[in-house]
Amino acid sequence: MAEEEVEDEVESHQHPPPTVSTTPTVPTTPSVSPSPACTPIILNIIDPRLQVYARELGIIGASNISRQLTRAEFLSITFRAAGIEIPESTTGTSTYADVTSSTTETLFSRTIAYATELGIVSGWSDGNFRPNDPITRWEATKILTNTFHFSPVSPDTTFADVSVTDSLAPYIISAYENCLVHGRNTLNGEIISGNARLFEPWDTITLWETLKILYNMTK
Repeated sequence: MAEEEVEDEVESHQHPPPTVSTTPTVPTTPSVSPSPACTPIILNIIDPRLQVYARELGIIGASNISRQLTRAEFLSITFRAAGIEIPESTTGTSTYADVTSSTTETLFSRTIAYATELGIVSGWSDGNFRPNDPITRWEATKILTNTFHFSPVSPDTTFADVSVTDSLAPYIISAYENCLVHGRNTLNGEIISGNARLFEPWDTITLWETLKILYNMTK
């Protein structure tokens, strides 16, 4: 099966969806203005610009570009690509039971705390953030649209595996309409003949997919 340009986390739910976040108390605007490319600049994993971009973003472990990302890693990389700086006043203290400023697995705790303050993420209904869980395509899509201030839109049947009744469909379709994601079974954004356009929301997203999306958005 051909892998689309990528991207993006999303759709049917095996876990309860994250709770709706409140209005951010500290408004922010990304310092990098997104300019999504409907005709992508980077098309595949072997493009040497991805490794250069990974170094620009200060990503650790960029040599393993096919590895899955955790929820905390994806959020941190997206913030760096957007040019969002975390205020010095932001500590690692958060309202999540599984995120503290004193544990090794929450090195990204300040990013998580600030993203929560801005309303970009809101965690799960059980009070956890699950920072070390692999991030899914639907989760990544919501973070991207919220970070770069793309508004959710009315869902439609663009993707064969995304129902219009899905609570996260507005984020997926917004990401598609803004050319952040194209779905799977596509080539250069177009459906491969004989296939349905799929999003595969519960698949995980890899480092290379993430870098490709962000590069095509910001370069």
